Order: sequence, then structure tokens, then C-alpha cells
Amino acid sequence: MYCNNCGNEINDVAYCPHCGNSTTENALNKKNEVQNTRNPGTAAVLSFFIPGLGQIYSGMMAEGLTNIFISIVAGLLMMFLSPLAVFIFVLYVIFWLHNIKEAYDGPKSKNDVKNPNSI
Repeated sequence: MYCNNCGNEINDVAYCPHCGNSTTENALNKKNEVQNTRNPGTAAVLSFFIPGLGQIYSGMMAEGLTNIFISIVAGLLMMFLSPLAVFIFVLYVIFWLHNIKEAYDGPKSKNDVKNPNSI
């Protein structure tokens, strides 16, 4: 086992003999970090199949529902406005690719946000 603070190898002890950091506190913090993380790759794959689903998976509910709504409206416009279908399709593809990138970047930025109560 290694200390999360200094990186030195330690035995199963309550405090690191090298830096004095509490090993039980490190374990609790690490457990909380693992529970709060979302996989950016999974979010991107979900948005690839259904635009907005990756944002919902990442906890960005409003953005995800908005993106799903925009996708439905774009699909309906392509069906009923056939003279503009190519133009709408090009815009939709740009929106779709941006949506995948946003889904991939969203979870990473949310995971990097630190607790405002911590120092």
C-alpha cells in the first residue's frame, strides 16, 4: 500500500510514518472520488447514439434534455422542409459532433471541480 500524500510505501497503519498523513482519511476521500466519477468515454458513446443522453448520464440533465429536443425538432424539419433538408442536415451533423465532444468534456470538468468547503 502507498501513501496518497507522499507516495511512499507504507504498511497497514493509521498514519504514514514518512509524512504523518492519515491513511484512513485518504482511503475515505479516494472512495468518495471513485463514486462521484463518470466515464467520459461512456458519455460520448451514449451521445453518439442519442444526442443528449451523454449529458444526462453525466448529470447535466437540462443540457441533455435540450439536446434531445433540438434533435427531434431538426429531424422533423428535415422531413417536412425538404428543400432545406440538406442545409438542416449539415447543421445537424455539426450539432451532433459538438454534442459528442461536449458529452466527453463535461464529465471530466465536473470531476475536476473541487469541493468549495475544502482548502
